Amino acid sequence: MLSLILIVAQFVSLDCIIVNASAYTACKEECDASPDTTAGMTTPTPGRTLGISRDLWHLRGKLVYVQGVGLRRVEDKMAERFQQSIDVLFASKPEAMEYGRKDVKLWVLKRKETKRHD
Repeated sequence: MLSLILIVAQFVSLDCIIVNASAYTACKEECDASPDTTAGMTTPTPGRTLGISRDLWHLRGKLVYVQGVGLRRVEDKMAERFQQSIDVLFASKPEAMEYGRKDVKLWVLKRKETKRHD
């Protein structure tokens, strides 16, 4: 928990939006033909990867804090039919099913600027 506090302390929150959250796993049934690569060209990693709707794709690569989940990086893109939505990557289908679907707060984080002493 202390390491999470130290990480978050390096950032400031830019925006907080309410999004509809769902869960997924990196398998062909839930992804496209290439479940081993995200839309952001990274390897999907439970505990890190977050999928996001296309209307929010401008957040690609950003670090975000998801209410009830924690820190995630926006790395994957959801299907076109979704708006104002996120998809949390889990390691197993039972974990994803347990998470379900819910409205959550999503904070977009930006690294604090450090002052240089010349």
